[in-house]
Amino acid sequence: MAEKKGDGIVYNCSDCGKDYVRFYGFGGDGPGSKCGTWELTPTQIKYIHDNPGVNHTLESIAQMGIQ
Repeated sequence: MAEKKGDGIVYNCSDCGKDYVRFYGFGGDGPGSKCGTWELTPTQIKYIHDNPGVNHTLESIAQMGIQ
């Protein structure tokens, strides 16, 4: 399980297929959503799947320049 990251919404590939992710509240301590795209781009979803050990925030993805 990925370490908590902040207190807001985070995204993780979890057990979703390659085109989907889950979001979790409370930086990863909250319950997970159903699998979906959540308005993330395919490139952002691929990045999340390529880094499964991390909870990702929209800000951290944007700071990496991933669109």
